[in-house]
Amino acid sequence: MRLAADAAARNRRTPVLRRARTSLKRSDEVLLAEAFAFACLMHRGQTRKGSKVPYIVHPAGVALMLQKHGAPARVVAAGFLHDTLEDTAATPALLRQAFGSRVASLVRAASEPLGLSRAPDAEKRRNWRERKEHKLAVVARASREFRLLVAADMLDNLSATLEDRVTAGEAVWDRFRAPKRDQEWYYRSQLRALARGKDGIGREPLYRLLAEKVRAAFGGATYRG
Repeated sequence: MRLAADAAARNRRTPVLRRARTSLKRSDEVLLAEAFAFACLMHRGQTRKGSKVPYIVHPAGVALMLQKHGAPARVVAAGFLHDTLEDTAATPALLRQAFGSRVASLVRAASEPLGLSRAPDAEKRRNWRERKEHKLAVVARASREFRLLVAADMLDNLSATLEDRVTAGEAVWDRFRAPKRDQEWYYRSQLRALARGKDGIGREPLYRLLAEKVRAAFGGATYRG
C-alpha cells in the first residue's frame, strides 16, 4: 500500500491538483494530466509481459486510442488508469477520491475481482478461463463507454503481440497464461460481446480495427457489425 499512500500524498501536495479540485468542473486537460501522472507513479518499475518496455506505454496507448476515436475525457482518463487496480497497490477508494466516481467505476469494471487478479501466477493460470468468462459477462451488460475502453485495451494488447510476432514468431504466444487457441476463443468471444445489444459498438471504427487485428492474429472473417 506504500505506492498508494505516496500517490495520495503527492496529489495533496500538488498545487495544480488542489486548484483543480476547487473548481466546479475541472478541465479535461487537468483530468487527463492527473490520470497520466497517477498511472506513471503506480506502474513505476513495471514492464510489459515478455519485454523490457515500460508498462506505462500500454495504458498511454489505450488512452491515446480512445482520444483519437472521440471518447469522453472520463473514458480517456480510465484508459490511463485501467490496470491500476489489478496491477498496483491502488484501491477503488483512492481512485474515487482522486478522479471521481464515474472514472473509478469504469476502472473497477475493467478490473478482475481482486481475489482473482492478485492471486499467485500459478493460480492465475488455473483460473484463466474463469477470469475471462467474468470479463465477458461484464461486457455483455456494459455501457457503450465501457465497451470502448475494453476494445481499446484489447486492440493495444493485440497490436503489441502482432508486432512482437514479427521477430519472435509463434513463440510469442508462450508468454501468456493460456495457449493461442484459448486466446483466440477469448478475442472472438469479446468481439461478439462488444457488438451485442443496444449499447453494442459493432459499427464503431475502433471495433472494426480490433476485428481486423483479430483476423490478422487468428485468421478468418471476424467482423459482423
